Amino acid sequence: MTGKTQAMNWHRLWQMTGWGWTCMPFSCLFESGVRLRRIWYQLGAGRIQRLPVPVISVGNLSVGGTGKTPLIQCLARHFLGQGFRVAVLSRGYKRKTRGVQVVSKGFGPLLAPKDSGDEPWMLAETLPGAVVIVGEKRIEAGRLAVNLGCELCLLDDGFQHLSLHRDIDLLLFDGERLWGNGRVLPGGPLREPLSAVKRAHALVITRWPKQGDPIKLLAFLEKRTRAPVFFARHKLLYWVSAKDSARVVLEEKAVVGFGGIGNPAAFYETLKTLPLDIRAFEEFPDHHWYDEKQIHQLIQRAEVLRAEALVTTEKDWARLSQVWNHRFPLYYLKIALDIDHQNRLFRIIQQGLEE
Repeated sequence: MTGKTQAMNWHRLWQMTGWGWTCMPFSCLFESGVRLRRIWYQLGAGRIQRLPVPVISVGNLSVGGTGKTPLIQCLARHFLGQGFRVAVLSRGYKRKTRGVQVVSKGFGPLLAPKDSGDEPWMLAETLPGAVVIVGEKRIEAGRLAVNLGCELCLLDDGFQHLSLHRDIDLLLFDGERLWGNGRVLPGGPLREPLSAVKRAHALVITRWPKQGDPIKLLAFLEKRTRAPVFFARHKLLYWVSAKDSARVVLEEKAVVGFGGIGNPAAFYETLKTLPLDIRAFEEFPDHHWYDEKQIHQLIQRAEVLRAEALVTTEKDWARLSQVWNHRFPLYYLKIALDIDHQNRLFRIIQQGLEE
């Protein structure tokens, strides 16, 4: 596996003995700033604004990928199926535009991926019927959603977005990393102290092994929160051809994989469980926009290694879809989130919205 991302280097540093202690003064400053900001809002000095419709936030405490996008998709499809007019509100990380932008009115993307951000574009592409809006100020995006007739808003990566009131806070952790060394940035992976879990209405532990034993984890969490804990894992659906969007079977093919997501190593581990001959794997930074030179380098590496195809994630395809015009085969993997006791989670959310 070649090519090291900035995110992955940080995770390796956080695992090193002594790193947390070395960064303790900076982590203390960061944690103090986080606590002061929360007190600022609790005292009313920071204005918390409300929308006239329910808001469900999906967020995490740690940096890196935790599976927020698949959970957003799962929730959106559920509430669309219940007859709600649903909006997804996102910051649109690393997009080229500014201000509030409508990515979709429910009929597919209205903006290019670079103008919307990769995740909002993918949500617009995969959630027919859902409105998708990006904006630095989520309250402004939410007001526009209400003006477009939306009855429920899903707040993407919203746990730390304190200026917008939410009715339900769902907090995600990666089951493989959890909270790392338990320290806040830069000494560890946490955006807030672990005590912040008490604000969540429910916790979702993603990438949890099917045969994993949750007893110790549940005992640890029960001391810190009364919120119910759900376990989930990514369900692999099928491969899609970049050439014609057709579903394909890739068994026994020689491939070179690559990914520029929050946790590309997790995608690599997924590939190793499949009946594929993985010749190499390249990591790129999260939300990385590929240029023509990098695309040629990937194709050249695959050809040198006599691979039959390149394989990547659906999020990476969102960033490649407007620039890929090569004959070399490229496939991306469609996934979904498989949540244990999913209907119970939906009931808890519904009860919270009715209170």
